[in-house]
Amino acid sequence: MLLCFLTEVNHFVKQSRNVFYEKGENEKALQDHNMAILLNPNNAEAHMNRGVLFDKIGEKEKARQGYQKALLLQSDYPLIVTNLGSLYFKQKQFSQANIYFTKAQESLDSINQQQISKWNLSNSNLTYIKIELNLLREIQIRYKQQMFKLIIYLNNYKDRNLFNQRNKPRNQQMNLHNKQSHQILNQIQINIQSTFRFWNNLKKVQ
Repeated sequence: MLLCFLTEVNHFVKQSRNVFYEKGENEKALQDHNMAILLNPNNAEAHMNRGVLFDKIGEKEKARQGYQKALLLQSDYPLIVTNLGSLYFKQKQFSQANIYFTKAQESLDSINQQQISKWNLSNSNLTYIKIELNLLREIQIRYKQQMFKLIIYLNNYKDRNLFNQRNKPRNQQMNLHNKQSHQILNQIQINIQSTFRFWNNLKKVQ
């Protein structure tokens, strides 16, 4: 009886929250999330949804805490790990993002209809997960391409400057080395910025 009541209340809260989302009334939506968690603190979906709202309004640390709490309650829920991976990715914490995206991919690879029902995953949820994982693969490809270009650039730079410096005094070689180091760092930064611009453009297209 209690479980049935909580399920009905949670459904009502979700409907109300969606209306607030559509109107852009984030504060009222947050109140509904808080109510859902108050009624059932062990509701992983409620913690995740509140994390999504925090992420949306720029409260990244609160979003992370919400996702982590949801993950503690339901560690095999692919939508939670995808959201957490996306959050870390946006914060440029790539090793952490890769961990959670990999977990999401593993869940997606072995998912069946029973699990979809268990996690209450809609078609849009599954599409979202696939899009995020595709973006990660695109970034990995793009990053490898950028790093390959950078390696070629550095090797050419090194060979050319070793030849140019062969007859210069030691102190001039050191000064030139420092200048070249700054140029190399600038080139690395340009490649990284290019990678992020590519990712942002992909997000806009999606």
